[in-house]
Formats: sequence, structure tokens, C-alpha cells
Amino acid sequence: MSVSVSVALADDSQSKNAQEDLLLQGRSFFHVPWVAAPSSTTARDGLGPLFNANTCSSCHLTTLKPQTSFLKTISTQDNTPPIRHFVLKLSQPHVQKQASQITTPDPVYGYQIAINAISSVSAEAKLSLQAKEKTFTFTDGTILPLRHWQVKLNNFAYGPLASETRTSLRIAPTLMGLSFIESIPEQNLIKSQQQQEKEFPLLAGRLNTVYHPANQQQTIGRFGWKASQADLITQTADAAFHDMGLTSIYYPTESCTPTQTDCLKAPQGRSAYPHEPSHDLTHPRLIAIAHYTANLALPKAIKTPPEEQSALQKGQALFKKMQCIVCHQAEQKTSSGEVFFPYSDFLLHDLGEELADHRPEFMAKTSEWRTTPLWRNRYKTHFLHDGRARTLLEAIAWHGGQAASSRELFKQLSPQEREALIIFLESL
Repeated sequence: MSVSVSVALADDSQSKNAQEDLLLQGRSFFHVPWVAAPSSTTARDGLGPLFNANTCSSCHLTTLKPQTSFLKTISTQDNTPPIRHFVLKLSQPHVQKQASQITTPDPVYGYQIAINAISSVSAEAKLSLQAKEKTFTFTDGTILPLRHWQVKLNNFAYGPLASETRTSLRIAPTLMGLSFIESIPEQNLIKSQQQQEKEFPLLAGRLNTVYHPANQQQTIGRFGWKASQADLITQTADAAFHDMGLTSIYYPTESCTPTQTDCLKAPQGRSAYPHEPSHDLTHPRLIAIAHYTANLALPKAIKTPPEEQSALQKGQALFKKMQCIVCHQAEQKTSSGEVFFPYSDFLLHDLGEELADHRPEFMAKTSEWRTTPLWRNRYKTHFLHDGRARTLLEAIAWHGGQAASSRELFKQLSPQEREALIIFLESL
């Protein structure tokens, strides 16, 4: 059984004031830059030696603003996100891994390319993206341009990637409603899987079974693009380690591989407290960051104008007719009985080869993805795991695999029906 942020706080008998202090502490460690060791402070000492960013907020936005309506659904503008919002994951999908490993890493570069490093160490490589286009044609002849990425790596500091290694581009997800997601009882997720297997066998999703480092047991995953993290604490520890090079109780040694000698020789962060292991991110601070992200407010839904209510209802009916509702399950319930509407079953579904990223994670296959919650779409700027989709229509058009039949129905929609569907999706 995984340990959630809320459980950890309850076990520590945190008072209301203490929880507020924890929130402020987590906010500070999320937003204020970490620095390389040695430094004059142990509070944020230990960045790197290899890293992608020096703050969590460099990649994850916490102040969300409503975007322009996606009713103008065909976009050809180059709105490439900043390169700092991306990470390039590495894996060897055909090489056997240990049960505790999320996937098999590259022997030299590990699980992820680090595009930055402290002054005494060489960054692993330089990452750049080039936008490529293909088209999706609706039955009525309307052409929808679809963007995808060509990944380019150069300036390798430690030689080429192994021949078996594959790259997987990911964009930092929008952080919203995380405490709701963590509070879904495991039995509810299991029930969703069983119900789909019975009622919609061709569309049925499945749970990812992941390794939890706290109790060294297998448990259900619910966070991450492939549901490969069990709770917010392990999700936070994983991101802190791979994105910023911060060690913790779950990742006690630096991310340097044996080949990276300058990385291994670099100064390490010091413990902020005597008689404690010298982790860059102490466990109380790890909990504080997880607590902060869990308590980020869910933005208010954008109200649909009265004149669009009829279209909204039509869009909702189309959403059900195309069977999108099977995976994007409208309602979930917390362990305390509170009902919320993320429009996700949080299960893995096969979305086809065009979205496959060559990276299995625990039990998730290369083409499987956790169903993305559809709530608060108007606050999002990009869609899908690598941010390739600029609009909701583009995101739908990329769906394949188990969603291929839904995409075929989507392809047959008239312009008015497409507009109604977007109005509905923008209301969630």
C-alpha cells in the first residue's frame, strides 16, 4: 500500500498551522532555485551535477490563465513550447530489466538526457526540436494540419547512445487537481478496469503495476503519462532526481553513471540536519513539495455562454456517441465520498503506433498511455505527452489503437458538430 501525502501528514499529527507552514515551505522549494554544492547554505545545496532545470517551476506552471477558445480549431502558427518544458527519456525496450526498475536505462546516459550541468561537469547533450507536419482530412474535405516533433541530439559529452537505446520526448504536465487523483480508492480503479473488461472489452483499459520504493512492493500506479508512479511523494522524488539531480531517501546516490567520471567526482550537497543522511532533498522537504503540489487550487471551469448551451449539449451527446466517455470517465469519488469530474479512468489504453514513444514503463507498453484528465481544457496550451497537439481537435486526430473507431466517427463530424464538441470539451 503506497503512502499518500495526506496519510503522511495525518500520521505526523500535523496541526492546521503546521500544515500551512508546510505549504509555504513546499512553495519555496518548488519556486526558488537550487544551487550547486558547495554553497553557503544547505537549504538548496546539491543541484546536479547533471540536471535539466534548477527549479520545479521552470517546467511546471502553477499560475494558470484561461486560454483563447479552441473554436478556431485549425492552427498553423509555430507555438513551440520552450525547450526547458521538455525532457528526453531514455530506455532500452528490448533489454531485460529488474522488477524495481521503471525501464532499462542507457548504460552511459541513464534514464534521461541532462541538458545542463554544474560548472565542473559537462552537460550530456544538446537537445533541439524540429516541427514536422502531416494532415488529417475530415470526410467533408476539411484538412487539419497535425504537428509532430523530430528530435535532434548533438554535442554528446560521453559518446553516442547505445544502439539499443530509444528516445522518448515528454512535456511537463499541467499540475491541477492532484490531491483529488491521489485520494481515489484503489478499489475504485480496479472496479473501473473490471467494468470495462465486461462491458467494453475492445476499449478496456488496465492498471499499471509499479514498484514502490518505500515498502519495496508492487502497487497501483496513477501519476505520470504512463501511470508509473504510485503517489505524489514518489512522483516528486522521481522528478527532483531526474530533472534536477536532487538525491532523496528514494534516490540516495547521484544520477552519474560509471562512465561519467567528472560527475562522480563533483561535490555533493550537505545534510541540513546533523545525524541525517546527506540527501539533497530531505524527507520533510520532499513531503513539503508534494504537499504544495497536492494543494494547488483546481481552476474554476469556464462558464459556457447561454447562446452556446444547445451546442454544449449536442457536443456532450457526440462525446458519448463516439464512446470517448468509456475511457474519459466523467465522475470519480474520493475516499471521503467527495465526487469530482476529471473525465479520466486513470487506466492505461493503447493509442496506437503514431503515439507510441518506444518507452515501456513497468507494465505499460510503448503505445499505452494513462487516460489524460479532460477537466479545465481552457487552461492548457498544449496537448498529448509531447505537446505536439496545439488544439483539442489535433489531439483527437492523433488517437489510434483502441481509440481508432472513435477517431473514425470523429472524422465524419460536420463543421457544426466539431464546433459543438469543442464547446463541450471547453466546459469541463
